[in-house]
Formats: sequence, C-alpha cells, structure tokens
Amino acid sequence: MPSDAVQDAWTDYRQAIDHLYQLSDREARDRGDAEIRADRLDGVVSRSEHLQAVLAAEMTTEDLAQRELAGLKLLAAAAYDFSIAADAADEQAAASAADRAAASEVLTDPGLRQILDAPQGAGILAVVTVDRGARPSDPAEAASDLRGEISDFLDEIPDRTARAGIEAVTGMAGLAGSVLHGAALLPAPDILARVPDHVSGVLRRAARLVAAAVGKLQAAMGGEQGADAREAVYEWLGEIHGVRQLVTGLVSRLYETARIQAEVEEMLKAADGSVDAGLYNKATETLEELLARHGVTTRTVTWVLRALSLVKKPLLGVVPWGPVAVGAGYVGALGYVVYAGGDYLDWYRLGDQAWLDRVHGLRTTVRETVFDNAGLA
Repeated sequence: MPSDAVQDAWTDYRQAIDHLYQLSDREARDRGDAEIRADRLDGVVSRSEHLQAVLAAEMTTEDLAQRELAGLKLLAAAAYDFSIAADAADEQAAASAADRAAASEVLTDPGLRQILDAPQGAGILAVVTVDRGARPSDPAEAASDLRGEISDFLDEIPDRTARAGIEAVTGMAGLAGSVLHGAALLPAPDILARVPDHVSGVLRRAARLVAAAVGKLQAAMGGEQGADAREAVYEWLGEIHGVRQLVTGLVSRLYETARIQAEVEEMLKAADGSVDAGLYNKATETLEELLARHGVTTRTVTWVLRALSLVKKPLLGVVPWGPVAVGAGYVGALGYVVYAGGDYLDWYRLGDQAWLDRVHGLRTTVRETVFDNAGLA
C-alpha cells in the first residue's frame, strides 16, 4: 500500500478528533453537547479503524525501517483511541477534572504526534535523534568504545523493558487468570462482540474505540500471526502476575544477556588486530542509533499504558467485556515491549516467529560490521 495512504488515513483520523472537540455555542444550544459528541464519535471510530487497516498493511512490507515505524504508529494511535474512549466514558461518569486533563495530555503529547505525522516512507529514523560525538582513530580505543556501548546496550534495554513491564503488570492487578487468558487469545472483534446489550449510546461508541485500540496493539504484534506471541505473554504472566519484583527476573531470563554478551565478546576478540577504527566506530554509531530507537519505542508503550489506565476504571464494571478488553490492552502492550527489547538485543527466542524480527540488533551489528569484515566469517 502506498505510504501516502497512511498519511491520508492519519489526516482523516486527526480531523475527526479535532471535529469531536470543536463545538460551537449554537450547536450546543440546538442539539445538545451529548448528542453531537455521540454522533461525532462515530466518525472518530470509523477513521480509527481505517487507519488501523492501512497501518496493518504496512506491517507486511519488506522494508524493516518502515515496518518498525508502522508498529510505532499503531501504538501511538492506540494511545489516542484509549484516551478518547476514556474521555467519552468519563463524561458519562462525571469524572474528575484531573482525569479529563490526563486524557487530553495524551492527545497533545508532541512525541506521539511526531510519530503519527512522520512520513511512512522515511521509516523509523524520521522520529529518532542521535547525538554524535568525536570518534577515535586508534583501533584499540575504538574497540574499547564499542565494548562500552555494548555494555550500556545490555544494561539499558532490559532495564527499560522491565520498567514498562512492571507498569503493565501492575495495571493487570485484580484481573483473573481466565480473563487474561481470554484477553491474550481473543481477536479484537471477538472482544467487542461481548459488549452487553444494555450498553448503549456514548459508552458503546467508547467500547468500539477500545476495541480499535486493542486491534492496533494486536496488529503491531503481527495480527493473526501474533496469536502465539500473545499466548506466550499469558504464560509469562503465570510467573509474574501480581509480583512486581519478578518482572526484572523474567526479562533477564528471556533475554539471556550474559549469553549475548559472551557471544559478541568472542566475535570482538576474534577480530582483534584485523579491523580498523572506522568499522568499530560504525558499529558503535549503529548501536547508539538502535538505543535511541528503542527509547522511542518504550516511551510510546508508556503512553499506551497511561491512556489504558484512564479507561480502565469505567471499563472494569462493564462485565464480561470490560475486564477482557482491559486485559487485552495490557497483554498487547507488555508483549510488544518485551518482544521489541528482545529484537534489539537479537535474543535467541524467536524460533519460527521470524516475522517479529524487525531490527538488525546487537548481535547482527557486531557480526556484520566487525566480525565479517575481519575475514573470519
């Protein structure tokens, strides 16, 4: 699908959101605020669903940088969906001014807006900034710098992942295991089908937006292909649900950072004396860029979790649909951030899920930039 289709879909979605919150005094007097908002929510929902469709198509592109940006756009749009749904539901429940302000904060965050505004054809680098410093010309110094960057990489990515994971697991507190299992396995349309008949008006439209958000998270995880990955997330929850301290342990076990570090160190030792400073520097710069890209990813997931926390309270009382929808949101966010971190590290756990390999990560960078060019491959 042409990348301008993404921009057109995003423009339509953004304009529908703007229209939702623009209400003249005459309109409010003639029809009433609630009636107009309900009608305009339909437009937001339909355009949100269209944006998801075009971004899901972009997730099949062979260009990894564009695929990664499409995944981020799905996350950012999911945060918007959750936020608007929370605002609509809160309006019905007479929520506090603080809750309404928090929902508005999601929609006005410049980072999310930058992701959604970014040209799809430009790929992930359209939303990443990397500060470049001077590089050494001596190979030994350049190799030492690379080892330092590798150490930072192996520390920072698991730490960021664990912090986001703790937030997700905390948000799931109180949800039954059976609810989470259904949340992991059910496609978004099936979750929406569970909305009780007595839910109507604005709340039903908010439910459609929540389902749209869950659909975006599932699309970012690979759509139907991602069902196995979501099932794996549910299995991880058996280890950590309700126990925050164990999230870090889970991430450490999944990522096997000691094993990764040993492998890349072996490659560096083998290349010692056979590679010039320029290649070491190139590998260091690539890892700096990857770390910046991962930072954008984890910040975006954090916004999704923040928006999900806003809509969580009004949904939990709408059984059986609400708790499953909330659980699906948290499972999707947790799964994305864990798999993304593993992708950047080049973890060993992909197996036959190669479609989740969207990044030439740490091990690939060292092997292709340093080891292969030492004539040792």
